[in-house]
Amino acid sequence: MTRNYYKSSSYLYSLSFTVQRTNRVSGRGESPEEESSDTVMPPLCAVLLLFSKVYGLFGENVVQPDGLVTAQLGETVMLRCFFPVPAVPNFSWFKQPLGQKPQLLARIRSYESDPTFYNEFKNSTRLSAKAAKGSLNLTVSRVEPSDSATYYCAVIVNRELSFGNGTTLMVTGSESHSRTVVLQQPESE
Repeated sequence: MTRNYYKSSSYLYSLSFTVQRTNRVSGRGESPEEESSDTVMPPLCAVLLLFSKVYGLFGENVVQPDGLVTAQLGETVMLRCFFPVPAVPNFSWFKQPLGQKPQLLARIRSYESDPTFYNEFKNSTRLSAKAAKGSLNLTVSRVEPSDSATYYCAVIVNRELSFGNGTTLMVTGSESHSRTVVLQQPESE
Protein backbone atom coordinates (compact mmCIF):
# COMPACT_ATOMS: atom_id res chain seq x y z
CA MET A 1 0.00 0.00 0.00
CA THR A 2 1.18 3.57 0.53
CA ARG A 3 3.06 5.34 3.25
CA ASN A 4 -0.28 6.38 4.80
CA TYR A 5 -1.03 2.70 5.37
CA TYR A 6 2.10 2.22 7.45
CA LYS A 7 1.41 5.37 9.42
CA SER A 8 -2.13 4.17 10.15
CA SER A 9 -0.98 0.65 10.99
CA SER A 10 1.52 1.96 13.51
CA TYR A 11 -1.19 4.20 14.93
CA LEU A 12 -3.47 1.19 15.37
CA TYR A 13 -0.58 -0.71 16.92
CA SER A 14 -0.04 2.14 19.36
CA LEU A 15 -3.68 1.73 20.40
CA SER A 16 -2.83 -1.74 21.60
CA PHE A 17 -2.26 -2.11 25.29
CA THR A 18 0.13 -3.94 27.54
CA VAL A 19 -1.08 -6.51 30.02
CA GLN A 20 1.05 -7.38 33.02
CA ARG A 21 0.88 -11.07 33.71
CA THR A 22 2.22 -12.81 36.78
CA ASN A 23 3.54 -16.34 36.38
CA ARG A 24 4.20 -18.47 39.42
CA VAL A 25 7.10 -20.85 39.16
CA SER A 26 6.61 -23.84 41.37
CA GLY A 27 9.59 -25.27 43.08
CA ARG A 28 10.92 -26.06 46.48
CA GLY A 29 10.76 -23.46 49.15
CA GLU A 30 9.43 -20.09 48.19
CA SER A 31 7.60 -19.60 44.93
CA PRO A 32 9.20 -16.64 43.17
CA GLU A 33 7.13 -14.50 40.87
CA GLU A 34 8.21 -13.64 37.39
CA GLU A 35 6.60 -10.73 35.70
CA SER A 36 6.35 -10.65 31.95
CA SER A 37 4.83 -8.09 29.70
CA ASP A 38 2.81 -9.08 26.63
CA THR A 39 1.27 -6.78 24.08
CA VAL A 40 -2.31 -7.66 23.30
CA MET A 41 -4.27 -6.03 20.51
CA PRO A 42 -7.90 -5.42 21.43
CA PRO A 43 -10.46 -7.00 19.11
CA LEU A 44 -11.68 -3.66 17.73
CA CYS A 45 -8.18 -2.65 16.65
CA ALA A 46 -7.66 -6.04 15.02
CA VAL A 47 -10.90 -5.63 13.06
CA LEU A 48 -9.94 -2.10 11.98
CA LEU A 49 -6.54 -3.33 10.87
CA LEU A 50 -8.17 -6.12 8.85
CA PHE A 51 -10.58 -3.71 7.14
CA SER A 52 -7.75 -1.29 6.42
CA LYS A 53 -5.98 -4.02 4.46
CA VAL A 54 -9.07 -5.37 2.71
CA TYR A 55 -10.85 -2.15 1.81
CA GLY A 56 -7.96 0.28 1.66
CA LEU A 57 -9.48 2.57 4.27
CA PHE A 58 -6.02 3.60 5.37
CA GLY A 59 -3.53 4.61 2.73
CA GLU A 60 -6.10 5.35 0.07
CA ASN A 61 -5.13 4.47 -3.47
CA VAL A 62 -6.68 6.69 -6.12
CA VAL A 63 -5.86 5.05 -9.44
CA GLN A 64 -5.76 6.95 -12.72
CA PRO A 65 -4.57 4.18 -15.03
CA ASP A 66 -3.90 6.41 -18.04
CA GLY A 67 -0.94 8.71 -17.51
CA LEU A 68 -1.21 10.19 -21.02
CA VAL A 69 -4.23 10.39 -23.29
CA THR A 70 -3.89 11.87 -26.78
CA ALA A 71 -6.88 12.92 -28.84
CA GLN A 72 -7.48 14.55 -32.19
CA LEU A 73 -9.32 17.85 -32.22
CA GLY A 74 -13.07 17.14 -31.99
CA GLU A 75 -12.82 13.60 -30.56
CA THR A 76 -14.38 12.38 -27.31
CA VAL A 77 -12.17 11.05 -24.52
CA MET A 78 -12.81 9.39 -21.18
CA LEU A 79 -10.50 10.05 -18.25
CA ARG A 80 -10.75 7.17 -15.80
CA CYS A 81 -10.47 7.23 -12.02
CA PHE A 82 -10.81 4.29 -9.63
CA PHE A 83 -10.83 3.93 -5.87
CA PRO A 84 -10.95 0.41 -4.38
CA VAL A 85 -13.82 0.66 -1.89
CA PRO A 86 -17.29 -0.87 -1.98
CA ALA A 87 -19.06 2.51 -1.64
CA VAL A 88 -19.02 5.74 -3.64
CA PRO A 89 -16.85 8.21 -1.72
CA ASN A 90 -16.71 11.97 -2.33
CA PHE A 91 -14.95 12.35 -5.69
CA SER A 92 -13.53 15.51 -7.30
CA TRP A 93 -11.85 16.26 -10.61
CA PHE A 94 -9.29 19.06 -10.99
CA LYS A 95 -7.87 20.50 -14.22
CA GLN A 96 -4.35 21.93 -14.27
CA PRO A 97 -3.29 23.62 -17.51
CA LEU A 98 0.47 23.80 -18.02
CA GLY A 99 2.01 26.48 -15.80
CA GLN A 100 -1.25 27.26 -13.97
CA LYS A 101 -2.86 26.38 -10.66
CA PRO A 102 -5.26 23.43 -10.48
CA GLN A 103 -8.92 24.39 -10.87
CA LEU A 104 -11.85 22.50 -9.36
CA LEU A 105 -13.72 21.08 -12.32
CA ALA A 106 -16.37 18.78 -10.81
CA ARG A 107 -17.37 17.15 -7.57
CA ILE A 108 -19.83 14.48 -6.56
CA ARG A 109 -20.67 13.65 -2.98
CA SER A 110 -21.51 10.15 -1.82
CA TYR A 111 -25.19 11.02 -1.38
CA GLU A 112 -25.60 12.72 -4.80
CA SER A 113 -26.48 11.06 -8.08
CA ASP A 114 -25.09 13.73 -10.42
CA PRO A 115 -21.84 15.67 -10.27
CA THR A 116 -21.69 19.42 -9.79
CA PHE A 117 -19.46 21.34 -12.22
CA TYR A 118 -17.72 24.54 -11.11
CA ASN A 119 -16.26 27.78 -12.45
CA GLU A 120 -15.93 27.95 -16.24
CA PHE A 121 -17.04 24.30 -16.49
CA LYS A 122 -20.42 24.96 -14.85
CA ASN A 123 -22.43 25.36 -18.06
CA SER A 124 -20.28 23.24 -20.35
CA THR A 125 -22.20 20.79 -22.51
CA ARG A 126 -18.97 19.01 -23.45
CA LEU A 127 -18.22 17.63 -19.97
CA SER A 128 -19.93 14.79 -18.16
CA ALA A 129 -19.02 12.51 -15.28
CA LYS A 130 -20.32 9.07 -14.39
CA ALA A 131 -20.02 7.78 -10.83
CA ALA A 132 -20.24 4.14 -9.83
CA LYS A 133 -19.03 2.19 -6.84
CA GLY A 134 -15.33 2.88 -6.70
CA SER A 135 -15.06 5.01 -9.86
CA LEU A 136 -15.73 8.42 -11.33
CA ASN A 137 -14.95 8.76 -15.02
CA LEU A 138 -14.81 12.17 -16.68
CA THR A 139 -15.82 12.43 -20.36
CA VAL A 140 -14.73 15.37 -22.51
CA SER A 141 -16.63 15.60 -25.80
CA ARG A 142 -15.46 17.46 -28.91
CA VAL A 143 -12.03 18.18 -27.39
CA GLU A 144 -10.52 21.60 -28.02
CA PRO A 145 -6.94 22.82 -27.70
CA SER A 146 -7.83 24.45 -24.36
CA ASP A 147 -8.63 20.97 -22.98
CA SER A 148 -4.91 20.09 -23.08
CA ALA A 149 -3.99 19.86 -19.39
CA THR A 150 -3.35 17.43 -16.56
CA TYR A 151 -6.50 16.19 -14.86
CA TYR A 152 -6.38 14.98 -11.26
CA CYS A 153 -8.96 12.80 -9.59
CA ALA A 154 -9.27 13.20 -5.83
CA VAL A 155 -11.19 11.29 -3.19
CA ILE A 156 -12.20 12.34 0.30
CA VAL A 157 -12.62 9.50 2.78
CA ASN A 158 -12.70 10.06 6.53
CA ARG A 159 -11.84 13.73 5.99
CA GLU A 160 -8.61 12.81 4.21
CA LEU A 161 -7.98 14.02 0.65
CA SER A 162 -6.09 11.65 -1.66
CA PHE A 163 -5.08 12.43 -5.24
CA GLY A 164 -4.36 10.20 -8.19
CA ASN A 165 -1.15 10.62 -10.19
CA GLY A 166 -2.98 12.59 -12.87
CA THR A 167 -3.88 12.04 -16.50
CA THR A 168 -2.41 14.39 -19.09
CA LEU A 169 -4.73 15.06 -22.02
CA MET A 170 -2.88 16.18 -25.13
CA VAL A 171 -5.06 17.47 -27.95
CA THR A 172 -3.46 17.24 -31.40
CA GLY A 173 -4.53 18.54 -34.78
CA SER A 174 -4.22 22.27 -34.28
CA GLU A 175 -0.87 23.77 -35.22
CA SER A 176 -1.82 27.24 -34.01
CA HIS A 177 -2.20 25.96 -30.45
CA SER A 178 0.76 23.60 -30.31
CA ARG A 179 2.49 23.51 -26.93
CA THR A 180 5.26 21.74 -25.20
CA VAL A 181 3.98 19.17 -22.74
CA VAL A 182 6.20 18.24 -19.82
CA LEU A 183 5.45 14.82 -18.39
CA GLN A 184 6.46 14.51 -14.77
CA GLN A 185 6.95 11.02 -13.37
CA PRO A 186 5.32 10.29 -10.00
CA GLU A 187 7.55 9.98 -6.97
CA SER A 188 8.60 6.42 -6.18
CA GLU A 189 7.17 5.08 -2.96
